Amino acid sequence: MLLSGHEGEVYCCKFHPNGNTLASAGFDRLILLWNVYGDCDNFATLKGHSGAVMELHYNTDGSMLFSASTDKTVAVWDSETGERVKRLKGHTSFVNSCYPARRGPQLVCTGSDDGTVKLWDIRKKAAVQTFQNTYQVLAVTFNDTSDQIISGGIDNDIKPWVPPAEFYIPTPLDLLCPSLLVVQGQ
Repeated sequence: MLLSGHEGEVYCCKFHPNGNTLASAGFDRLILLWNVYGDCDNFATLKGHSGAVMELHYNTDGSMLFSASTDKTVAVWDSETGERVKRLKGHTSFVNSCYPARRGPQLVCTGSDDGTVKLWDIRKKAAVQTFQNTYQVLAVTFNDTSDQIISGGIDNDIKPWVPPAEFYIPTPLDLLCPSLLVVQGQ
């Protein structure tokens, strides 16, 4: 299987949670959606970024696709229709990484060359929290319970960041063993 269609370097590929679709993106600013069975054809092209697309991630149920770009934005796409439903603006330089929360509210974290990690509630217009790092942030993710953001950057360090408590969804273990809860500042 060879998937041809990009007009520049490919920086990222992600499978849809159902395993039937592959999203790819890169320097050409395009997101291509591919069937991975049968003819393996490119069935959709998502356009909307004015800079290279650095990273892609589907949310847990696959209904949304998130893309981080050098145009300083993160786009949220409806993976069914291919329409951009939201554009997250607030970084002042390239957005290198994005990652949606696996559970709880519709949150996504982003990391940028501007040295910040941002937390977004996609139901709101602006970032709900900004964490300042010393250097560029190249990678972000949530931990499994989405109560911490983990970042990595050119300072060679992996750092945890704790979002505001209003976004924390307790796990069954937290409810059974509240003494195990980590509270910000303790």
